[in-house]
Amino acid sequence: MELSIEELKKTLKRKDAMLLMLLVLWPALVSVGIRSQSGFFILEGIQVGALEFLYGQMVFQQIIFLPILIIIVVASMSFYKEIKEKQIYLYKDIPRTQILHSKYFSVYGTYFIFLIFYILSCFFFFFTIYAGAENAVNSFSASPENIGSILFDCFQILMLILFFIHVGISLSLRYSTGVTIFIALILYGIQNIIGFFGNIKYFTPFGYTDILDFPIADMRIVLLLSISIWLLYNIPLYRINRNYFKKAEFN
Repeated sequence: MELSIEELKKTLKRKDAMLLMLLVLWPALVSVGIRSQSGFFILEGIQVGALEFLYGQMVFQQIIFLPILIIIVVASMSFYKEIKEKQIYLYKDIPRTQILHSKYFSVYGTYFIFLIFYILSCFFFFFTIYAGAENAVNSFSASPENIGSILFDCFQILMLILFFIHVGISLSLRYSTGVTIFIALILYGIQNIIGFFGNIKYFTPFGYTDILDFPIADMRIVLLLSISIWLLYNIPLYRINRNYFKKAEFN
């Protein structure tokens, strides 16, 4: 655990990680844009509470893809750069699996720290700035009856982001930052078009970001199915990475 904490501290000090943390101010930009009626942010006819506002900012992460790209760069600096520059050799007395786990922890830990501050930022700027907008409802949710489905959608977006991060880690073990980003962008493009292929999307981690599209109404079944599909992709991916990292030559 000590190694994981040290890796996380080292990662958080990098410029790319600091750039990610700056994105916690995005909800402030949205709030100011709505209140100023600049026309850049338009949400006519939509009632928004704090939860709906948070959901909108989670959708931003998915659509704009910028936070995901930055965390993929963070992964590349943690894996590919240190492998290429043979910094990994400094850990020669530590089991390879432990090194891999510590680097996984540093990348995911960086994102979750960002996510916590991002969520807090959404609520803070909603109640301090956005709440005065015409379409704002000064409460936790504008539609209490839909809280469950909104939380479900937020969770599914988070699962999708975590999958992309895992893909970024997997690519960073093998390829340069440029190649890793290029392949990640191709995968992002596939994610955007896979919804046009009917029920095929439900066999991928991309298919569960909107519960209203799913033919089964029981949210518990959909949640269990989505987690199962997510694990079906991520567990083999981790095992492949672990085996690769154990056998890789770093010196």
